[in-house]
Amino acid sequence: MSSSIPDLCPSPAVDPSALPDGGSSDLELAPATPEEVRECALLNSAAWRGPLSIEVFLRREVHLASQAATLDGALSGWVLVDKNDRKSPRTILSACESFRKRALLARRGNQAEEIVAFGIGSVYCRHEYRGKGYAVRMMKELSKKLEDWHQKEGKKTHFTVLYSDIGKKFYAKNGWVAYPSSHVSLKPVTSTASKYPQTRPLRTGDLPVLCQKDETLLKHEVETFPHDGADLRVAFIPNSEVMDWHHAREEFLAKELLGKVPEVRGALVELENQKAVWCIWSRVFALEKKDNTFYILRLVIEGEDGDRDHSLSSERLHAVAACLAAAQDEATGWNMNDVQVWNPSPIVQAAAVLLDPTVKVIHREQESIAALNWRGEKVGPQHVQWVANEKFGWC
Repeated sequence: MSSSIPDLCPSPAVDPSALPDGGSSDLELAPATPEEVRECALLNSAAWRGPLSIEVFLRREVHLASQAATLDGALSGWVLVDKNDRKSPRTILSACESFRKRALLARRGNQAEEIVAFGIGSVYCRHEYRGKGYAVRMMKELSKKLEDWHQKEGKKTHFTVLYSDIGKKFYAKNGWVAYPSSHVSLKPVTSTASKYPQTRPLRTGDLPVLCQKDETLLKHEVETFPHDGADLRVAFIPNSEVMDWHHAREEFLAKELLGKVPEVRGALVELENQKAVWCIWSRVFALEKKDNTFYILRLVIEGEDGDRDHSLSSERLHAVAACLAAAQDEATGWNMNDVQVWNPSPIVQAAAVLLDPTVKVIHREQESIAALNWRGEKVGPQHVQWVANEKFGWC
Protein backbone atom coordinates (compact mmCIF):
# COMPACT_ATOMS: atom_id res chain seq x y z
CA MET A 1 0.00 0.00 0.00
CA SER A 2 2.76 2.43 0.88
CA SER A 3 4.38 1.96 -2.53
CA SER A 4 1.30 3.46 -4.24
CA ILE A 5 1.17 6.63 -2.14
CA PRO A 6 3.82 8.54 -4.17
CA ASP A 7 1.76 7.89 -7.31
CA LEU A 8 -1.03 9.98 -5.79
CA CYS A 9 1.18 12.93 -4.86
CA PRO A 10 2.35 15.70 -7.20
CA SER A 11 6.02 16.42 -7.67
CA PRO A 12 7.53 18.45 -4.82
CA ALA A 13 7.47 22.21 -5.32
CA VAL A 14 10.66 23.90 -6.47
CA ASP A 15 12.01 26.79 -4.41
CA PRO A 16 10.04 29.74 -5.88
CA SER A 17 13.10 32.01 -5.60
CA ALA A 18 14.87 29.76 -8.12
CA LEU A 19 12.16 30.16 -10.73
CA PRO A 20 11.86 32.90 -13.39
CA ASP A 21 9.15 35.49 -12.86
CA GLY A 22 6.02 35.72 -14.98
CA GLY A 23 7.53 38.21 -17.41
CA SER A 24 10.58 36.11 -18.28
CA SER A 25 11.35 35.34 -21.91
CA ASP A 26 12.30 31.82 -20.76
CA LEU A 27 8.66 30.92 -20.20
CA GLU A 28 6.40 29.26 -22.76
CA LEU A 29 2.91 27.80 -22.86
CA ALA A 30 3.12 24.25 -24.18
CA PRO A 31 0.68 21.39 -24.75
CA ALA A 32 0.76 19.13 -21.71
CA THR A 33 2.20 15.64 -22.10
CA PRO A 34 0.07 12.72 -20.79
CA GLU A 35 2.31 12.62 -17.72
CA GLU A 36 1.80 16.34 -17.18
CA VAL A 37 -1.98 16.02 -17.60
CA ARG A 38 -1.93 13.59 -14.68
CA GLU A 39 0.39 15.87 -12.71
CA CYS A 40 -2.05 18.76 -13.23
CA ALA A 41 -4.91 16.63 -11.92
CA LEU A 42 -2.87 15.79 -8.82
CA LEU A 43 -2.04 19.47 -8.30
CA ASN A 44 -5.62 20.71 -8.58
CA SER A 45 -7.41 17.73 -7.02
CA ALA A 46 -7.75 19.41 -3.61
CA ALA A 47 -9.65 22.27 -5.27
CA TRP A 48 -11.91 20.26 -7.56
CA ARG A 49 -12.28 16.62 -6.51
CA GLY A 50 -15.16 17.40 -4.16
CA PRO A 51 -16.33 14.24 -2.34
CA LEU A 52 -14.06 11.93 -4.36
CA SER A 53 -10.77 10.45 -3.20
CA ILE A 54 -7.70 11.46 -5.23
CA GLU A 55 -7.58 8.03 -6.87
CA VAL A 56 -11.25 8.15 -7.93
CA PHE A 57 -10.88 11.78 -9.06
CA LEU A 58 -8.06 10.72 -11.41
CA ARG A 59 -10.30 8.00 -12.83
CA ARG A 60 -13.07 10.51 -13.35
CA GLU A 61 -10.78 12.85 -15.30
CA VAL A 62 -9.75 10.00 -17.60
CA HIS A 63 -13.41 9.06 -18.04
CA LEU A 64 -14.44 12.62 -18.98
CA ALA A 65 -11.53 12.89 -21.43
CA SER A 66 -12.90 9.84 -23.27
CA GLN A 67 -16.31 11.33 -24.08
CA ALA A 68 -17.38 12.25 -27.61
CA ALA A 69 -17.23 15.97 -26.76
CA THR A 70 -13.58 15.72 -25.73
CA LEU A 71 -12.15 13.23 -28.25
CA ASP A 72 -10.11 13.97 -31.38
CA GLY A 73 -8.13 16.71 -29.69
CA ALA A 74 -11.21 18.67 -28.57
CA LEU A 75 -9.79 18.73 -25.03
CA SER A 76 -6.27 20.18 -24.77
CA GLY A 77 -4.17 20.52 -21.65
CA TRP A 78 -1.77 23.49 -21.41
CA VAL A 79 1.17 24.10 -19.06
CA LEU A 80 3.27 27.19 -18.47
CA VAL A 81 6.86 26.00 -18.14
CA ASP A 82 10.46 27.12 -18.41
CA LYS A 83 11.50 26.31 -21.99
CA ASN A 84 14.89 25.22 -20.65
CA ASP A 85 13.33 22.63 -18.33
CA ARG A 86 14.18 19.14 -19.61
CA LYS A 87 12.66 17.12 -16.76
CA SER A 88 9.65 14.85 -17.19
CA PRO A 89 7.27 16.09 -16.03
CA ARG A 90 8.47 19.68 -16.27
CA THR A 91 7.91 22.04 -13.35
CA ILE A 92 4.36 23.26 -13.98
CA LEU A 93 4.13 26.93 -13.11
CA SER A 94 0.47 27.28 -14.12
CA ALA A 95 -1.97 25.14 -16.08
CA CYS A 96 -5.36 25.10 -17.79
CA GLU A 97 -7.45 23.25 -20.36
CA SER A 98 -9.20 24.33 -23.54
CA PHE A 99 -12.35 22.72 -24.92
CA ARG A 100 -13.11 22.99 -28.63
CA LYS A 101 -16.79 23.85 -29.06
CA ARG A 102 -19.21 24.22 -31.93
CA ALA A 103 -20.63 27.73 -31.93
CA LEU A 104 -22.72 30.17 -33.94
CA LEU A 105 -21.86 33.71 -34.99
CA ALA A 106 -24.23 36.19 -36.64
CA ARG A 107 -23.62 39.73 -37.82
CA ARG A 108 -26.58 42.06 -38.12
CA GLY A 109 -28.25 41.56 -41.51
CA ASN A 110 -26.49 38.24 -42.20
CA GLN A 111 -27.20 34.58 -41.62
CA ALA A 112 -25.50 32.81 -38.73
CA GLU A 113 -22.39 30.81 -39.53
CA GLU A 114 -21.04 27.87 -37.59
CA ILE A 115 -17.59 28.49 -36.14
CA VAL A 116 -15.10 26.86 -33.77
CA ALA A 117 -14.83 28.57 -30.38
CA PHE A 118 -13.31 27.49 -27.07
CA GLY A 119 -14.18 27.09 -23.44
CA ILE A 120 -11.37 27.37 -20.92
CA GLY A 121 -11.32 25.46 -17.66
CA SER A 122 -9.17 24.05 -14.86
CA VAL A 123 -7.13 27.26 -14.57
CA TYR A 124 -4.72 26.57 -11.73
CA CYS A 125 -1.45 27.71 -10.17
CA ARG A 126 -0.08 25.82 -7.18
CA HIS A 127 0.02 27.81 -3.94
CA GLU A 128 3.81 27.87 -3.73
CA TYR A 129 4.11 29.67 -7.07
CA ARG A 130 1.38 32.26 -6.69
CA GLY A 131 2.23 35.96 -6.75
CA LYS A 132 4.87 35.63 -9.50
CA GLY A 133 2.55 36.53 -12.41
CA TYR A 134 2.31 33.04 -13.87
CA ALA A 135 -1.47 32.95 -14.29
CA VAL A 136 -1.49 36.34 -16.03
CA ARG A 137 1.28 35.22 -18.38
CA MET A 138 -0.48 31.93 -19.09
CA MET A 139 -3.76 33.61 -20.04
CA LYS A 140 -1.97 36.02 -22.38
CA GLU A 141 -0.11 33.16 -24.04
CA LEU A 142 -3.28 31.08 -24.25
CA SER A 143 -5.07 33.82 -26.20
CA LYS A 144 -2.28 33.68 -28.77
CA LYS A 145 -2.26 29.87 -28.92
CA LEU A 146 -6.00 29.64 -29.49
CA GLU A 147 -6.04 32.21 -32.31
CA ASP A 148 -5.74 29.50 -34.95
CA TRP A 149 -5.96 26.35 -32.80
CA HIS A 150 -8.11 23.72 -34.55
CA GLN A 151 -9.17 26.29 -37.15
CA LYS A 152 -9.35 25.61 -40.87
CA GLU A 153 -6.66 27.28 -42.94
CA GLY A 154 -7.10 31.04 -42.95
CA LYS A 155 -9.69 31.02 -40.17
CA LYS A 156 -9.22 32.64 -36.77
CA THR A 157 -10.88 32.06 -33.41
CA HIS A 158 -13.57 34.67 -32.80
CA PHE A 159 -14.14 34.11 -29.10
CA THR A 160 -13.32 32.08 -26.02
CA VAL A 161 -15.17 31.85 -22.72
CA LEU A 162 -14.45 30.80 -19.16
CA TYR A 163 -16.36 30.59 -15.90
CA SER A 164 -14.54 32.40 -13.11
CA ASP A 165 -14.70 31.32 -9.48
CA ILE A 166 -12.54 34.25 -8.35
CA GLY A 167 -14.87 37.10 -9.23
CA LYS A 168 -14.80 39.38 -12.26
CA LYS A 169 -11.70 41.56 -12.00
CA PHE A 170 -8.76 39.21 -12.65
CA TYR A 171 -10.02 37.78 -15.93
CA ALA A 172 -11.46 41.13 -17.09
CA LYS A 173 -7.97 42.61 -16.86
CA ASN A 174 -6.80 39.82 -19.15
CA GLY A 175 -9.51 40.18 -21.79
CA TRP A 176 -12.38 38.01 -20.50
CA VAL A 177 -15.26 40.40 -19.85
CA ALA A 178 -17.96 39.34 -17.39
CA TYR A 179 -21.36 38.64 -18.95
CA PRO A 180 -24.72 38.16 -17.20
CA SER A 181 -24.27 35.55 -14.48
CA SER A 182 -27.57 35.16 -12.67
CA HIS A 183 -29.88 32.33 -11.68
CA VAL A 184 -33.10 31.45 -9.93
CA SER A 185 -33.08 28.82 -7.22
CA LEU A 186 -35.96 26.49 -6.31
CA LYS A 187 -36.05 24.03 -3.44
CA PRO A 188 -36.71 20.34 -4.17
CA VAL A 189 -40.38 19.51 -3.48
CA THR A 190 -42.87 16.88 -4.60
CA SER A 191 -46.20 18.68 -4.22
CA THR A 192 -46.49 21.09 -7.17
CA ALA A 193 -46.30 19.00 -10.35
CA SER A 194 -49.99 18.04 -10.31
CA LYS A 195 -51.04 21.70 -10.65
CA TYR A 196 -49.53 22.02 -14.12
CA PRO A 197 -49.55 20.21 -17.47
CA GLN A 198 -48.31 16.65 -17.54
CA THR A 199 -44.62 16.20 -18.32
CA ARG A 200 -42.92 13.35 -20.08
CA PRO A 201 -39.56 12.27 -18.65
CA LEU A 202 -36.65 12.53 -21.07
CA ARG A 203 -34.05 9.79 -21.29
CA THR A 204 -30.70 9.62 -23.04
CA GLY A 205 -32.22 8.25 -26.24
CA ASP A 206 -34.55 11.25 -26.52
CA LEU A 207 -31.81 13.86 -26.53
CA PRO A 208 -30.24 13.66 -30.02
CA VAL A 209 -33.50 14.53 -31.81
CA LEU A 210 -34.38 17.30 -29.35
CA CYS A 211 -30.87 18.78 -29.47
CA GLN A 212 -30.95 18.79 -33.27
CA LYS A 213 -34.28 20.61 -33.18
CA ASP A 214 -32.85 23.01 -30.59
CA GLU A 215 -29.87 23.75 -32.85
CA THR A 216 -32.21 24.82 -35.66
CA LEU A 217 -34.23 27.02 -33.31
CA LEU A 218 -31.12 28.56 -31.79
CA LYS A 219 -29.67 29.42 -35.21
CA HIS A 220 -32.86 31.33 -36.02
CA GLU A 221 -32.74 33.09 -32.65
CA VAL A 222 -29.11 34.12 -33.12
CA GLU A 223 -29.99 35.59 -36.51
CA THR A 224 -32.96 37.55 -35.12
CA PHE A 225 -31.52 40.87 -33.97
CA PRO A 226 -33.45 43.35 -31.85
CA HIS A 227 -33.87 46.82 -33.38
CA ASP A 228 -31.21 48.23 -31.09
CA GLY A 229 -28.33 46.72 -29.20
CA ALA A 230 -25.49 44.44 -30.25
CA ASP A 231 -24.37 44.10 -33.86
CA LEU A 232 -22.86 40.65 -33.26
CA ARG A 233 -24.49 37.63 -31.61
CA VAL A 234 -22.78 34.41 -30.56
CA ALA A 235 -23.89 31.16 -28.96
CA PHE A 236 -22.53 27.74 -28.17
CA ILE A 237 -24.46 24.94 -29.83
CA PRO A 238 -26.23 22.74 -27.23
CA ASN A 239 -25.68 19.48 -29.12
CA SER A 240 -26.22 16.03 -27.62
CA GLU A 241 -22.47 15.38 -27.24
CA VAL A 242 -22.25 18.36 -24.86
CA MET A 243 -25.19 17.03 -22.84
CA ASP A 244 -23.60 13.56 -22.79
CA TRP A 245 -20.42 15.06 -21.28
CA HIS A 246 -22.40 16.63 -18.43
CA HIS A 247 -24.28 13.38 -17.92
CA ALA A 248 -21.08 11.31 -17.93
CA ARG A 249 -19.85 13.57 -15.13
CA GLU A 250 -23.00 13.12 -13.00
CA GLU A 251 -23.20 9.39 -13.73
CA PHE A 252 -19.66 8.80 -12.55
CA LEU A 253 -20.22 10.58 -9.24
CA ALA A 254 -23.67 9.09 -8.65
CA LYS A 255 -22.33 5.58 -9.14
CA GLU A 256 -19.32 6.17 -6.89
CA LEU A 257 -21.24 7.93 -4.12
CA LEU A 258 -24.70 6.38 -4.23
CA GLY A 259 -24.26 3.13 -6.15
CA LYS A 260 -26.87 4.11 -8.76
CA VAL A 261 -26.99 6.17 -11.94
CA PRO A 262 -29.62 8.67 -13.09
CA GLU A 263 -32.01 7.61 -15.82
CA VAL A 264 -34.18 10.72 -16.23
CA ARG A 265 -32.36 13.50 -18.12
CA GLY A 266 -35.11 16.11 -18.30
CA ALA A 267 -38.79 16.78 -18.85
CA LEU A 268 -40.98 17.75 -21.81
CA VAL A 269 -44.46 19.23 -22.12
CA GLU A 270 -46.39 18.93 -25.38
CA LEU A 271 -48.03 22.16 -26.60
CA GLU A 272 -50.62 22.73 -29.26
CA ASN A 273 -49.62 22.59 -32.94
CA GLN A 274 -46.97 19.91 -32.26
CA LYS A 275 -44.74 22.32 -30.34
CA ALA A 276 -43.16 21.64 -26.99
CA VAL A 277 -41.33 23.02 -23.99
CA TRP A 278 -38.51 20.95 -22.57
CA CYS A 279 -35.54 21.12 -20.25
CA ILE A 280 -32.43 18.97 -19.89
CA TRP A 281 -30.81 18.73 -16.48
CA SER A 282 -27.82 17.41 -14.57
CA ARG A 283 -26.98 16.71 -10.94
CA VAL A 284 -23.76 18.01 -9.37
CA PHE A 285 -22.52 16.37 -6.18
CA ALA A 286 -20.36 18.59 -3.97
CA LEU A 287 -18.07 17.97 -1.00
CA GLU A 288 -20.91 18.88 1.35
CA LYS A 289 -24.52 17.86 0.67
CA LYS A 290 -25.71 21.41 1.29
CA ASP A 291 -23.91 22.39 -1.93
CA ASN A 292 -25.37 19.63 -4.13
CA THR A 293 -27.06 21.36 -7.06
CA PHE A 294 -29.59 20.22 -9.64
CA TYR A 295 -28.85 22.31 -12.74
CA ILE A 296 -31.12 22.96 -15.69
CA LEU A 297 -28.54 22.66 -18.47
CA ARG A 298 -30.89 23.95 -21.16
CA LEU A 299 -34.52 25.07 -21.32
CA VAL A 300 -36.22 25.33 -24.71
CA ILE A 301 -39.53 26.98 -25.57
CA GLU A 302 -40.92 26.44 -29.05
CA GLY A 303 -43.10 29.18 -30.53
CA GLU A 304 -45.98 28.86 -32.94
CA ASP A 305 -43.79 29.80 -35.91
CA GLY A 306 -41.04 27.34 -35.00
CA ASP A 307 -39.02 29.96 -33.15
CA ARG A 308 -38.72 30.34 -29.41
CA ASP A 309 -41.43 32.64 -28.12
CA HIS A 310 -40.62 34.07 -24.70
CA SER A 311 -43.94 35.89 -24.37
CA LEU A 312 -45.85 35.20 -21.19
CA SER A 313 -48.66 33.22 -22.80
CA SER A 314 -50.55 31.13 -20.26
CA GLU A 315 -49.91 27.86 -22.10
CA ARG A 316 -46.15 28.35 -22.32
CA LEU A 317 -45.88 29.79 -18.81
CA HIS A 318 -47.58 26.76 -17.29
CA ALA A 319 -45.54 24.39 -19.46
CA VAL A 320 -42.29 25.97 -18.20
CA ALA A 321 -43.60 25.75 -14.62
CA ALA A 322 -44.40 22.07 -15.19
CA CYS A 323 -40.85 21.37 -16.37
CA LEU A 324 -39.38 23.17 -13.37
CA ALA A 325 -41.75 21.33 -11.03
CA ALA A 326 -40.61 18.03 -12.56
CA ALA A 327 -37.03 19.09 -11.84
CA GLN A 328 -37.93 19.88 -8.23
CA ASP A 329 -39.53 16.47 -7.88
CA GLU A 330 -36.56 14.65 -9.43
CA ALA A 331 -34.12 16.57 -7.22
CA THR A 332 -35.74 15.26 -4.04
CA GLY A 333 -34.50 11.74 -4.71
CA TRP A 334 -30.87 12.76 -5.22
CA ASN A 335 -29.96 14.71 -2.07
CA MET A 336 -29.96 17.97 -4.00
CA ASN A 337 -30.06 21.27 -2.13
CA ASP A 338 -31.68 23.31 -4.89
CA VAL A 339 -32.65 23.51 -8.55
CA GLN A 340 -30.92 26.28 -10.51
CA VAL A 341 -31.67 27.87 -13.88
CA TRP A 342 -28.93 30.15 -15.19
CA ASN A 343 -29.74 33.53 -16.75
CA PRO A 344 -33.49 32.91 -16.71
CA SER A 345 -35.64 34.65 -19.32
CA PRO A 346 -38.72 36.61 -18.15
CA ILE A 347 -41.00 33.63 -18.74
CA VAL A 348 -38.70 31.34 -16.73
CA GLN A 349 -38.61 33.87 -13.91
CA ALA A 350 -42.41 34.10 -13.95
CA ALA A 351 -42.72 30.30 -13.93
CA ALA A 352 -40.36 30.08 -10.96
CA VAL A 353 -42.48 32.62 -9.08
CA LEU A 354 -45.56 30.49 -9.76
CA LEU A 355 -43.81 27.63 -7.98
CA ASP A 356 -42.41 29.79 -5.18
CA PRO A 357 -43.59 33.40 -4.79
CA THR A 358 -40.47 34.24 -2.74
CA VAL A 359 -38.07 33.47 -5.61
CA LYS A 360 -35.68 36.25 -6.57
CA VAL A 361 -33.10 36.43 -9.34
CA ILE A 362 -29.64 35.97 -7.82
CA HIS A 363 -26.77 37.85 -9.46
CA ARG A 364 -23.50 36.03 -8.86
CA GLU A 365 -20.44 38.16 -8.11
CA GLN A 366 -17.77 35.59 -7.23
CA GLU A 367 -18.49 32.08 -8.51
CA SER A 368 -19.36 30.75 -11.97
CA ILE A 369 -18.99 34.17 -13.59
CA ALA A 370 -19.50 33.74 -17.33
CA ALA A 371 -16.78 35.70 -19.13
CA LEU A 372 -16.14 36.11 -22.86
CA ASN A 373 -13.01 37.21 -24.70
CA TRP A 374 -13.94 38.53 -28.16
CA ARG A 375 -11.09 38.02 -30.66
CA GLY A 376 -12.88 39.03 -33.86
CA GLU A 377 -13.25 42.45 -35.45
CA LYS A 378 -12.47 45.33 -33.13
CA VAL A 379 -15.69 46.19 -31.32
CA GLY A 380 -16.44 46.77 -27.68
CA PRO A 381 -17.91 43.94 -25.57
CA GLN A 382 -21.25 45.77 -25.53
CA HIS A 383 -21.52 45.03 -29.26
CA VAL A 384 -21.29 41.22 -28.78
CA GLN A 385 -24.36 39.51 -27.33
CA TRP A 386 -24.01 36.02 -25.88
CA VAL A 387 -27.24 34.14 -26.64
CA ALA A 388 -28.29 31.03 -24.68
CA ASN A 389 -25.77 31.70 -21.92
CA GLU A 390 -26.93 28.70 -19.90
CA LYS A 391 -25.34 25.97 -17.80
CA PHE A 392 -24.73 23.57 -20.71
CA GLY A 393 -21.88 25.85 -21.86
CA TRP A 394 -19.96 25.44 -18.60
CA CYS A 395 -16.74 23.47 -18.71
